[in-house]
Amino acid sequence: MRGTDYRVGADRFMGRACRGIGAMALEKKAVHFLATDAHDITRRPPILSEARKMVAKNFGEEMAEALVEGNPGAVIRNEPIRKW
Repeated sequence: MRGTDYRVGADRFMGRACRGIGAMALEKKAVHFLATDAHDITRRPPILSEARKMVAKNFGEEMAEALVEGNPGAVIRNEPIRKW
């Protein structure tokens, strides 16, 4: 069976949204990438580092590393990604 790799925007882990869909998807181990939806530095600034800290605090450093560094790097190298 094949599934879909799932990306969650970093903004889903900031403020009240941390209790929302992003956290729920992580709890279900359904997230494979954490990315930023930044469009510019004024209206939608990149907040990936803050979201990564939040993921590490709530779900562990291993998951944070995989979502931000390991899995994106694996895609670039055409290697399998880490799945839970």
